[in-house]
Amino acid sequence: MRALVGLSRRATADAAVSWPAFCVALVASLVLYLSDTLDVLTLRDLPLRIAMVAVAAAGMFGVMALMRRLPYVRARGDRFRWTLALVACGAVVRGLLMGGGAAVLLHGPSQVAFRIVASVMTLVPLVLVTAAVVNDVRAEAERRAALAAARRAVDDAERAADAEIVDAHAATVARVREVLEQAVRGTVVPDVAARLREQIDAVIRPISHQLVTSVPQWTTDAQVEPARVRWRELWREATLGRPFQPGLTAALGFVVGIVGVSNRVGPAAGLAVTLLLAAATLLAFTVARRVWAVVLRRHPGPVRRVVLWAIITLGALVAVAGAVAGAFLAIGVDALPIVAAIITFGLAVTAAIACMQAAVANLREVTADLAAETVALERAVARVQAVAWQQQRVLALAIHGSLQAHVAAAAARLEAAIANGGDVSAAIAEARQSVLDALDQLDVGTVGSGDVREDLLDIAEAWEGVCDVVIQVDPAVAERIDADPAAARVVVDVCTEACSNAVRHADATLISVAVDELADALRIVVWSNGSPTGTRSEGLGTRLLDEVALRWERTVGDDQTSLEVVLPSVGAHAPRPVAVP
Repeated sequence: MRALVGLSRRATADAAVSWPAFCVALVASLVLYLSDTLDVLTLRDLPLRIAMVAVAAAGMFGVMALMRRLPYVRARGDRFRWTLALVACGAVVRGLLMGGGAAVLLHGPSQVAFRIVASVMTLVPLVLVTAAVVNDVRAEAERRAALAAARRAVDDAERAADAEIVDAHAATVARVREVLEQAVRGTVVPDVAARLREQIDAVIRPISHQLVTSVPQWTTDAQVEPARVRWRELWREATLGRPFQPGLTAALGFVVGIVGVSNRVGPAAGLAVTLLLAAATLLAFTVARRVWAVVLRRHPGPVRRVVLWAIITLGALVAVAGAVAGAFLAIGVDALPIVAAIITFGLAVTAAIACMQAAVANLREVTADLAAETVALERAVARVQAVAWQQQRVLALAIHGSLQAHVAAAAARLEAAIANGGDVSAAIAEARQSVLDALDQLDVGTVGSGDVREDLLDIAEAWEGVCDVVIQVDPAVAERIDADPAAARVVVDVCTEACSNAVRHADATLISVAVDELADALRIVVWSNGSPTGTRSEGLGTRLLDEVALRWERTVGDDQTSLEVVLPSVGAHAPRPVAVP
């Protein structure tokens, strides 16, 4: 019953009006008709009979194709009752053509009523089974095409992300380099210092803020290529799983056989023999399923599996044919035509059912794969997005922190040289070299040495001559931080930002940076002897603290400021994120 319900859901009109369904109907028509006429068949009229069957099958599908194009029929969609009506109308036309052909070409009785009923009872079930197979195989091909398109889309997104990030970084670094190189040109110290400070607010800070808000969005939208149906592979897979369906085979055997049997032995005897046919089919194919389950556990190869399936199927059909032949002989009717029909048509029906089961299994499998792959692709796109954002953020922090600190320190040293009456030319040369060194670091994507103590000492060195920065990190704590590259990057970013703010906004001349461990966290305390004046809007530094810190607190006094930042405890995590070179 479940198989019949599934068949009714998957047999659509578009799949019924298809070349596979036509081929199956043509072969079945030939097998049934020639088996039924064995007692009168001669070599002379064999070509005429074959031509008559072919024309009738073509007429059947021609009518189905024309009806399928009618607006009224198309408006009803592919619901099963409309598909059933469509195939039944085609079978009626086939019966009319078969009856007319028998009268005109063979000069025999037309038997139009019998031909119509026989066409409906035999070909309608077979075409519906074939339509279900076609529909499942097409759906599988479409899902596979969608899966391949989604994978291509992710690959394209990754390549586009890499190219776009690289281009954006190169353009950003080139722009910053150009404005800063222009700023440090000249020999007038006040002009150089003023231009450097001007570029901090006019270029460096806006660029750093723009970078963290301008990450493009990528999706997995892609052009799906036309689906390719894998008909050749379907038969190799048809003998996997459970190709024998006793209930469905028995039901189809009863529906297909009742007309032909009743035509030979009468209605009452025909019903009894057909019930025997269905019962024998149910029993024989139940045994075949059990035998097949044992054979399948041995994992034979594809060719051997097909041969074994054919042997088991023939054995079951011979058993069914023997039971029905015994009933025919008891009644006194020639059993050869019905035996030939059971074996030949039975092979076709059983093969169609096996293909249907394979198509259903494949569709279920590829649907599950598509669902799982969709989740994986969504994660992959999210990863592309996250990596791109992290790369933008790293460059933004490098510009906002390290580069800005070097530029601000260079300007401060130039101003100090003027105030102290020092060597102006040496001060300009030193400022120029400091800025160029910082730009060179951006070019190669250098955002850390891999040693947190060295990175923190670089911060102190950047402010040398402007502010004394004292670094306090226990070697054991530093070693554990270095084992966690992500934590090391955060520590350096927080300290860079805190020191830059203390000098630029609080006029600090002494800064102390202490990094230590709490029970379950990492703590950074930055103290300075400066006190910020006025109110400052939240910027990239505040955003950084909000994102990475468990908690943070800034305390401002009359002549000192302290910042305490508590970070998650260190551990071995992902590689240190770096800007794209």
